[in-house]
Amino acid sequence: MSREVRICENCGVKNTIDKLECEACGYDLSFIAPVTVEENNGAKWKITSTGGSVSAFILGGETIGREGDILSDYVNDSDYISRKHARFEVTDDKIFVTDFSTNGTTINGVRIEKNKMTEINPGDEVAFADMAFLIEHAD
Repeated sequence: MSREVRICENCGVKNTIDKLECEACGYDLSFIAPVTVEENNGAKWKITSTGGSVSAFILGGETIGREGDILSDYVNDSDYISRKHARFEVTDDKIFVTDFSTNGTTINGVRIEKNKMTEINPGDEVAFADMAFLIEHAD
């Protein structure tokens, strides 16, 4: 889930978009552009583009792809990512990915088998076709 906030440049507190003065320190927020932030909602895992420009939390059951549940706006820039490229599953403290695509999914450069749930470890780089992401524990 995402929401728009104004992040105080003075103390770093995330303020609701309607606030023009920081709730914590009183800093003037009227010239600070709102940004969209992802909320954890109890997720244990996070996916972040290798450049760090986008990220999302993974609860389990989400798909990634041009018409996926997470990061669809970002991966839509790729000509090689499928509509429903892959799906994440979370069980206990483990995360898995299943590839459903034409152009494949790799973990640390090794292509995984299509239609087979494959475990991902914290710090692994997962690439969906031509776009790479890091998988980490959510903080």
